[in-house]
Order: sequence, then structure tokens, then C-alpha cells
Amino acid sequence: MKAIKRFILFILILILIVVLGVTGYGYLYYKQTISKTPLDTKINDIRSEFTYVKKGQLPDYYLNAVVAVEDRRFYSHGPVDFIGIVRAIASNIRQQSLKEGGSTITQQLAENLYYINHDDPVKRKIAEGFTAIDLEKKYSKDEIL
Repeated sequence: MKAIKRFILFILILILIVVLGVTGYGYLYYKQTISKTPLDTKINDIRSEFTYVKKGQLPDYYLNAVVAVEDRRFYSHGPVDFIGIVRAIASNIRQQSLKEGGSTITQQLAENLYYINHDDPVKRKIAEGFTAIDLEKKYSKDEIL
């Protein structure tokens, strides 16, 4: 019985080390990316484009449709929706494919701002999460939408 407990403890410690390593890897990428072009600069650049549309200029039915399709719990969770991530993982396992994502609207904005052309999905997702946290610290949900 002691051997089984030690083996389980070893596996848990190994998983923790891997998770911390991957998170650190993504965090460093996020810091490098943000240091090149700060978030406020990116947002100001977008707001100065002639194609920028303020939320108030869009019909409510359009905004409601976007939230319903992309992130139905957008206003009730933080920058990263862990329930959505678990749901997407479970769905992908059931479907045996990677068809469903668990990104929030805030994470999608982070991806579009910085990580759209990045190939490493794990590093990108971690970096998106940290960028999403920054976005929600500085901007309201309505500004993000």
C-alpha cells in the first residue's frame, strides 16, 4: 500500500512540475510579447482606425448574438473560464477531435491582438490567459466586447 501511495505522490508531483514549467514557458512568452508593444498602445491603435466601431453603435441583437455564440457566460466569469475549458476538453474527448475551444471573448481578443500567427498552441494559450487577465484589469467587459 505504501508503494502505491508513493507512486501516486510521485505522479502528482511530476504533473505539478510539468504544469508549472508549461505555465512559466507561456508566461515568459507573454512578457516578451507585451514588452514589444504594450497593451494600451495596441488598444489605442485599434481605436484610432477608421474601421473601429464603438459598442453603442451596434444593435443589441447583434451584441447578444455574439455573446450567445462565442461566450454565453461572458459577463459572469473572469478573463479565463475554467468551466468552459473543462467543458471543451470533455467535448473534444467525446468527439475524439479538437473541434471545440474553451476561450473566452477576452482570450479571443488577446489572441487577435498578439498571438494570431503563433504555431505553438500550448504556449499561445498560456500567453493568451495572462494577456486576458491584463485586459480585464484595465478594461470593462463592455469595452472588451
